[in-house]
Amino acid sequence: MTCVEGLTVAIAKYEEVRADATLFFVVPGHELTDVEDVVERSDGFHVVRKGEGEQRRVAEQTDPRA
Repeated sequence: MTCVEGLTVAIAKYEEVRADATLFFVVPGHELTDVEDVVERSDGFHVVRKGEGEQRRVAEQTDPRA
């Protein structure tokens, strides 16, 4: 909640990842392993998927693209 680190991602990559409401970009090392799984590792960012349960439900229900 207090992290202010930014990351740079190509627009096409951003659109690809965020097309799935359960996928998010995080700064490497900021994964919350109890509620999400790293599905991609890249220089400068990781992509995580929210796990089953409440976290996934909230991600899907609050997706502004839905």
